[in-house]
Amino acid sequence: MSTVETAMPRAPRAPGARVVIGTAAVAAGVAIVLVGVALPWLTLQHGQEVVNGVLGDGAYLATAAIGAGALWTAYLLSGRPGPLRALAAGAAFLIVYWTVFDVERIVTTVTDDPLAGAMGAPLMGPGPLVAAVGGVVLLGATFSVPALAGGMRRTQWMRVLLAAALLAAGAVHLQQAPEHLEVSTVLGLGFLAAAVTQLGLGAAVLVRGHWLLYAAIVADCALFFLLYAYAVVHGLPFPSHGDAGIQVGAGEPVTLSGVLSKLGEAVAILVALPLALRGR
Repeated sequence: MSTVETAMPRAPRAPGARVVIGTAAVAAGVAIVLVGVALPWLTLQHGQEVVNGVLGDGAYLATAAIGAGALWTAYLLSGRPGPLRALAAGAAFLIVYWTVFDVERIVTTVTDDPLAGAMGAPLMGPGPLVAAVGGVVLLGATFSVPALAGGMRRTQWMRVLLAAALLAAGAVHLQQAPEHLEVSTVLGLGFLAAAVTQLGLGAAVLVRGHWLLYAAIVADCALFFLLYAYAVVHGLPFPSHGDAGIQVGAGEPVTLSGVLSKLGEAVAILVALPLALRGR
């Protein structure tokens, strides 16, 4: 009489300690950068006026942090390919370099003027230093979990390009939102909506690809692209925000920030549309 052994199904393998610690450090680094962006970067008129990072380079640093976090998530979920870890580390290094550059620029501006303190000239707040610390934590965390795969498929690279285009467009909209809120609440909220949706879609497409997600990207970018085109050709029913640019139609001038955001949206549409049509 033979005995047939029935193999018990194995439980899913729990992530190793290095993966857990590394992921926690990445999350902490992203959070610290975002806190740094929200903190004061400059104080004016002896502290009576405070400027946070969103009004300057902080919007782009926040975008880089969100991108690094999404890249890390994709890295863990797709078999830990080396290129994704390298891209996450590159985003973290960019945060560190950019914040150190901003610190040096602010300090130089203040120290070059001996009357800065007396006249209420700009003084540096804690924001850039906190963001730099977050970047260092994030950079170190990306090297904590070794890669297991050497390359990525073509579709994965297309998703990286798609995410980069969306994050670039979203960063421009985030940086421009406070200025447009001062002109009109509706206009400013429109810029904020563009920033939130594009940053969210950019992070999501790094983690997973789906034809519904690609279709949402096409719809989102097409909507804001057409709104911008209408604003340039005909104008929107809001006061002018006075940005310098090239006057093409009867509406808003074409600015560098506008061109960059529309370029990102155009690239996103061109990349996402074939992926959506293929149903992948």
